[in-house]
Amino acid sequence: MGITMKKLKGLGTVVFCLTPFIVSFIIQNMVSFIAYAIILWDVQLQNMREGILETSIIKERVIEVYYQNIGIVLFAYHVIGLLIFGVWYYFGFYKNKKTVGQSMKNKDIVFLGIFSIGFQLLISGILSMLLEWKPEWMNNYMELMDKAGFSSLEFFSMIAAVFIAPVGEELIFRGITMEMAKKRGEKFWAANVIQAMAFGLCHLNVVQGIYAFVLGIAIGYIKEAYGHIKACILFHFLFNFLGTVVLGNIPDMGRWNLIIYFAFTLLGAAITLCVAGYFKELKRRNKGVGVTI
Repeated sequence: MGITMKKLKGLGTVVFCLTPFIVSFIIQNMVSFIAYAIILWDVQLQNMREGILETSIIKERVIEVYYQNIGIVLFAYHVIGLLIFGVWYYFGFYKNKKTVGQSMKNKDIVFLGIFSIGFQLLISGILSMLLEWKPEWMNNYMELMDKAGFSSLEFFSMIAAVFIAPVGEELIFRGITMEMAKKRGEKFWAANVIQAMAFGLCHLNVVQGIYAFVLGIAIGYIKEAYGHIKACILFHFLFNFLGTVVLGNIPDMGRWNLIIYFAFTLLGAAITLCVAGYFKELKRRNKGVGVTI
């Protein structure tokens, strides 16, 4: 009976901590619905002026225009989400727990930057080899990236992914979700898994979901080591910038692809392991010190 109640409590905690993700999903769909409705209205008016009344043609045109403007839709979603979750985080967690602790030193920032390079190489290398093995995943992934405007670095998509998403997503997952789990009495490892799972789910596809979960675990440890969310935001920004702007522009090398991906993986693993030792020391240094979450 005790074990069953403990399991039910744990399940309840997971469901409760998924609330920010659910709210985020609702916001995303509301923004998409409003954008679709505006485009539908505009296309219908234009087609009526041209004497085109066939439903299938109108629907086709609406979808086409929607995906042509998907970058603006994503930008709007991230901005609205940033405002809503920023207020939630501030009044729910930050305002009442503002304690002064150790600030980030220059050395801490440098190691964070090095870790972002290593972990991006590691994740990109493993993911690229996986996509070589599962080409159908690659096709689906590239189609999704193309629709989102990432494959051609569409302006609004890039601004949303590189600059706004790191702030908003850190507030949602390493900020609100992780702190909700801790308030429910969960230990760090459990709270970290819960927020990483929610982070993976929010990407809504297998490829991004897998690496987002792994990335979420890593950023959760950064939050624990540095003691505040600013380090998570900085790391997330550097990680997205490297993946979108730098590695995203590496040309296809044909038969050399696997060798390059394997080299990325080895180099990334080496850098990650080296920097992990510093994070362990940083966590020990900050233990028992009041920090700003």
